[in-house]
Amino acid sequence: MSMAEDTNQKAGGSGRLAEYLTAHLREYGLLFALIAIMAFFQVVTSGTLLRPINLTNLLLQNSYIVIMALGMLIVIVAGHIDLSVGSVMGFVGALAAVMVVNWEVPIAVTMATCVVVGALIGGAQGYWVAYWKIPSFIVTLAGMLVFRGLSLWLLEGQSVGPFPREFQVIATGFVPDVLPGGEALKGVLGTRNFNVLACAIGIIAASWVVWAGLRKRAHNKAYGIEDEPRAFFVVRTAIIALALVFILYKLATFRGLPNVLLTMGVLTVVYAFITERTVLGRRIYALGGNEKAAKLSGIKTERLTFLAFVNMGILAAIAGLVFAARLNTATPKAGFALELDVIAAVFIGGDVGRRRPDRRRRGRRLPDGGSQQRHVDHGHRHRLPADDQGAGAARGRDLRRLQQEEGLRHGFQTRQMAAQVALCRMVRGQHEGRDLSSRLDEEPGLSRRSL
Repeated sequence: MSMAEDTNQKAGGSGRLAEYLTAHLREYGLLFALIAIMAFFQVVTSGTLLRPINLTNLLLQNSYIVIMALGMLIVIVAGHIDLSVGSVMGFVGALAAVMVVNWEVPIAVTMATCVVVGALIGGAQGYWVAYWKIPSFIVTLAGMLVFRGLSLWLLEGQSVGPFPREFQVIATGFVPDVLPGGEALKGVLGTRNFNVLACAIGIIAASWVVWAGLRKRAHNKAYGIEDEPRAFFVVRTAIIALALVFILYKLATFRGLPNVLLTMGVLTVVYAFITERTVLGRRIYALGGNEKAAKLSGIKTERLTFLAFVNMGILAAIAGLVFAARLNTATPKAGFALELDVIAAVFIGGDVGRRRPDRRRRGRRLPDGGSQQRHVDHGHRHRLPADDQGAGAARGRDLRRLQQEEGLRHGFQTRQMAAQVALCRMVRGQHEGRDLSSRLDEEPGLSRRSL
């Protein structure tokens, strides 16, 4: 009998794993596809792909795309698009080249001016989208053509460069190793160089990934949220952590951490915190989910859209500085069709196309032996009937406790529903008032008191 039970449990576990993998095939498919592509090119290139110098070049070549993808993520989540990021990046790079090379403006002043110009460009486009309700596709398409022409005019149809060494280090410089022990480890590992700081940051980043994953898993379990199976969690977390350690180790054996990698890391952490842990980030998701409902619940949607485009302009300006510093020159064709790479990085990277966390609740045992389940789908809560319909005082207290817990976790949705109910009551009250007035006009003998 025990053997039969074990067989049934194993079959049930395998079925649940297969069901979960099928439902989340997009998430894990991207990860497995990336691993397969890297393995293929590692074999085809005879090991060139994962060499330290090649990994460094890959980071430098795609740094400006990653920087702009952070801003594009905010814009796309808010329900808009920005097709002008490539042209804005090229225009800011051209402006920096003219100021540094032709006008000999100090580099610090040039960088600050370029960031301000990027913010103004983003604000100019966001103003028409947010307050005049012109589709962002049209506004930013016009901006793409305008700033491409301005780049050609500013550079007078020719390349401007080279930049001073102090400007080039923005994209081609490396963080110096401030930790001791590099010389000793270099001899032990048999490498030309070993950057202890880069290796230490890799270990810290991998440890943080593991800790954050365990913390999120414990948080979901505490609230009864259905999480991924343990085997999938262990494999996925191990792959990400080992990849971080491996890449940082390879960089440590070459020249260490590129300056632009540090910039990308800081920006990624900041924007991850903003989108996941702040009220502003939750409002951005609410704006993209349902703009009318967000406005009814008190969110200033116009200002939020405006700020999303300002942020996109600032990041496009930073990317323009990095791009110009890496090429050591500014060209009229810089940034051509780069907006497609940025948009693809957002979607293919899984940030927007990825499923939101599964909010289905496991059944929770109540004091009298019954159970209650919850299901959240597209922002609306549905209560499934309890197994035992005999409601007593203990169950009532537990239900109230669960409702309070749900209200704390979904305060925004509660405010949203309250605003919709208030709007419905207001509209119904207006209709009832008109019906009462029409009855009084038709029957003069009636009075408000008699009604």
